[in-house]
Amino acid sequence: NAISCLGWVYCLGLAGSFLAEHVRIAMRASTLEAALSLAPVLVARVWATMRVPVLVVQSLAVLEIVHALLGLAGGSVVTTTMQVVSRLYIVWCVLDVGGSAVTSSVFLLVLVVVWSIAEIIRYPYYLLKVLDNGSEPWYLLTWLRYSGFLVLYPLGVACENILAWLARPHIEATGAFSVAMPNALNVVFHMPTMMLLVHITYVYGFPMLYSTMLANRRKVLGAPANTSSSSSSSSSSSSSK
Repeated sequence: NAISCLGWVYCLGLAGSFLAEHVRIAMRASTLEAALSLAPVLVARVWATMRVPVLVVQSLAVLEIVHALLGLAGGSVVTTTMQVVSRLYIVWCVLDVGGSAVTSSVFLLVLVVVWSIAEIIRYPYYLLKVLDNGSEPWYLLTWLRYSGFLVLYPLGVACENILAWLARPHIEATGAFSVAMPNALNVVFHMPTMMLLVHITYVYGFPMLYSTMLANRRKVLGAPANTSSSSSSSSSSSSSK
């Protein structure tokens, strides 16, 4: 958990350095259009720097599935596996081989920032919980852990699907991951078609995972304050009757 957290801090720092550099360059540009036109070049440059760290630190998430299977961490094995596999698909099958349309897209930078913030919250929460024998860490960290996803998760899913869509033409043109006939195994696999199927699974998987996260949030943080106050006021009014 500590190593993964530090890895994402490093990735977020690289993304922050890009933003700082782009702001400096944009301030020297003659027009807003000229400043925005530089973004793809700078995104491609920062991705060349952060590519290996992102691939490595995201691949370490496979251990989360192992921990769930062994009962070393809480959470559903199915839910954990879906989340980890979807991330691995994005980093290895989209970001790493998606071509310049992906590596120069601002959505790539947004995705790395979203992932980094989410994991910088999540991994310290897990670490402190393990060190404290399963007790909930500080309330602020617990609240961030069970509230940050409300914005970060939909934003991350949107960026993942946009980048996967941008990667499809390049993957189809290069034949990456596809298997054509004839071959020794006598099988055919078309990666762009598989990517379309993955897009469809998001339609089912996203609401399921999001509702699971909402349920976990209610269980850990309790009912919203307005709900509890309204229920207490209604009970007091009924007792006065």
